[in-house]
Amino acid sequence: MKTARRRRLVSRGVAALAGPLAAALLVTVGPVSASDPPNSEAEADVRSGETLPNTGNIDAQGLRERVPPSLFPAITETLQLDGAHEVYGAVQDVSEDNTYNIENPVHSLGAKLGADGVSISSVGEGEWTWNLKFDELGRGASLDSVSEPSITAEGSRVEYRYANGVAEWYVNGPLGLQQGFTFESRPDSSVEGPLEVRMTVSGGVTVDVNRYGTSAVISSQESFISYTYSGLYAYDATGAELGARLEATSNGLSIMVDDVGAQYPINIDPFIERGYLVGSAEDPRTGLGMSVAVSGDTVAVGAPNSRWSDTSGVVYLFSVPDSGETSVPDNIVLTSPRSIPGDSFGESVFISGDTIVVGAPSERPEVQSSWSRRGAAYVFTKPADGWVSTSEASRLSAPEEQGGWYFGMSLAVSGDTVVVGTGSRAAYVFSKPSGGWADTSEAARLTAPNGSEYDRFGQSVTVSGDTVVVGAYLAELDDEEEEFGAAYVFTKPSGGWEDTSDSVMLTAPDGVDGHEFGRSLSMNSDTLVVGAPYTGSYRNYEIYREAREAEDKTPYLGAVYVYTKPDTGWADAASPAKIVNPDGEPWTEFGMSVSVNGETIAVGDPEAPRAGEDEDYAYRAGAAYVFAKPTEGWSSAAEHRELPMPETMSYDYYGTSVSVSPNPPIGKGL
Repeated sequence: MKTARRRRLVSRGVAALAGPLAAALLVTVGPVSASDPPNSEAEADVRSGETLPNTGNIDAQGLRERVPPSLFPAITETLQLDGAHEVYGAVQDVSEDNTYNIENPVHSLGAKLGADGVSISSVGEGEWTWNLKFDELGRGASLDSVSEPSITAEGSRVEYRYANGVAEWYVNGPLGLQQGFTFESRPDSSVEGPLEVRMTVSGGVTVDVNRYGTSAVISSQESFISYTYSGLYAYDATGAELGARLEATSNGLSIMVDDVGAQYPINIDPFIERGYLVGSAEDPRTGLGMSVAVSGDTVAVGAPNSRWSDTSGVVYLFSVPDSGETSVPDNIVLTSPRSIPGDSFGESVFISGDTIVVGAPSERPEVQSSWSRRGAAYVFTKPADGWVSTSEASRLSAPEEQGGWYFGMSLAVSGDTVVVGTGSRAAYVFSKPSGGWADTSEAARLTAPNGSEYDRFGQSVTVSGDTVVVGAYLAELDDEEEEFGAAYVFTKPSGGWEDTSDSVMLTAPDGVDGHEFGRSLSMNSDTLVVGAPYTGSYRNYEIYREAREAEDKTPYLGAVYVYTKPDTGWADAASPAKIVNPDGEPWTEFGMSVSVNGETIAVGDPEAPRAGEDEDYAYRAGAAYVFAKPTEGWSSAAEHRELPMPETMSYDYYGTSVSVSPNPPIGKGL
């Protein structure tokens, strides 16, 4: 076996980072969300749907970094065990006693669990088998070999029982092969130092632990196959998180746990998963984590499946345990009242107070032969006794004669107003009736005055009070069919929202073809931020060559534009402040995501090269930036701080979505 300090880890996940400037910043990775950042004026602690790629289940490390630590055990237990497909179950080996076999199609692995440890085999990409065995535990130089275990299995869980109240267990599920250790009492209490759990890894492998000790890559020395060992989390009997890290050893891996002051029993909980996850028809929860929303003590996690799935998506709700609570809270599942296969229910989600709105943009009419994916959005209202599993919700839809496709692709909520965007042409404003939310298609239809179905009008929306802004990042603004992009500001009439195209069109004063102005939006009170990432998706070779040859690359950089509403209204808005990519590199997608709250703006740049590497050949690591409002007002000179992507990831589109709020509601790092 070979070891190395670090190698680049390709994973699918997210990072929740504590932001500077007295703000909290949530940064995610993956394809950009059509959902907008929250309306922080109406609901300061709301984080709207943050999108992850629909290529399979979120990896454990991504989930570990995204959700509040107090919820991580509950969420993983729910996703691994509740409603687990029989395909994940452990089966008694017919030829060997005390041995069990499992299969995991999502992570392309099979495993044999017996007294000699766990033998893991790759599936579908050649033949490679490697072995993992728990050998020793202790502290410092005082390590003892573990005793022979007794092995039992139930469902998808296999448990090894050793002497002195030590248990090792495995749970097979959509997050991977979850390994856990439970210690009933403190081992070696006479010796100081962290608790060490040492494992042997064998079978022609290379073990690379990242510099932070949060994850490792276990790779075949003879092929390109690799598995990750990540999602490490340790906690004591009170639920308090314990410091834990991985270390490479001469023959495998060790888990080091700081258990000073911990109340036993304690649990240590990592995962084994493929380095790159793909979807599986065997798992009904494909797309887990595509959307996540947090408000107060409630976390919603969407699992929308794909539009070609034969099952409907779901949204999981979790509540933060009360201080000192040690029991795992029950999971709550929201499902679509129609539950039409492939509806993508959960692709977008937004929480505002006691209201949760879930988008199902791929929902078809109830006539199953129809290929029309008109979409819908569902409003769930919190019962007096608290959230419960339910499919009781009010269905919001676009009028059949007017509705475009993929209604529910983007969402925004402010008080009693719900704004729903579509794949093109329109956005809809729903106002809560006096008697409460009910099934309806009665909504004000917002359109661009001279828009076309190719403008992408409605793929981004935001709302604050009586103002709705809709992005159309491919809007053509002249007769030469150049796609500059635009953002349309709609103001609520005195008589209430109504069908209209009467709006103020905002454009970049220095816009260029392909700038994609309006790709992202965020509004807080009288401040509107519009992203123009200039991704190059629609640029032609002439523009590319022009940019490469230009000494001043400013016109070709991604940017965000900051508008401030004047007292006389948006029609009199002055030229916006322009903030460009601080690194000065074109085509890095600076502005793909934006969020504003008070005097802080967060900007995502998912294609930023890793610092210190040649731009043409660098890993596209991604980055996020936080800008502070200068005393004289927003300007291009706004002070910024970069939040680079953690070294644990690369090629992950870190910065695809961001959210900033002044007071993080829950959880360390949010």
